[in-house]
Amino acid sequence: TNRQTLTVVQTAVQRTRNWAHIGSLSQAEISLAKIVATLDARTTPLCEFLNGKLVKVGVAQTTIQRLNRLDPDEFALQLYGSELSKGLAKNPVDTIKRYLEEDGRTIGDELTKTGRGFPPFHPNCRTRLEGVIAGLEDEDEE
Repeated sequence: TNRQTLTVVQTAVQRTRNWAHIGSLSQAEISLAKIVATLDARTTPLCEFLNGKLVKVGVAQTTIQRLNRLDPDEFALQLYGSELSKGLAKNPVDTIKRYLEEDGRTIGDELTKTGRGFPPFHPNCRTRLEGVIAGLEDEDEE
């Protein structure tokens, strides 16, 4: 249907935007990115939970480079055909919690290496990343 096609296109555009931004952060030698969700009535519980969490840019960039070399069938199988994906579909927040580092704020390398540790996290995901520059504290964190 048109709606399904729009979902596929919007999700692909968001993936391209986020992945290009991760590449830019990597080139700028920024090591961490903060997950920034659009918080409104349409925000999923997963994105609300992930808002403010951190992603290691280098691990994400290496993962993106690996995923970009896959053909579409391999890509879909890796991203959506795993036990992790089944867990994310059934109980996304609890599944992600198992992959957080001890600080409770940083997405673990194991999840990031699967391609599921950075946006987009689901179809029509509006979540993005923002580079974290060492020494500049967010007002909310002070």
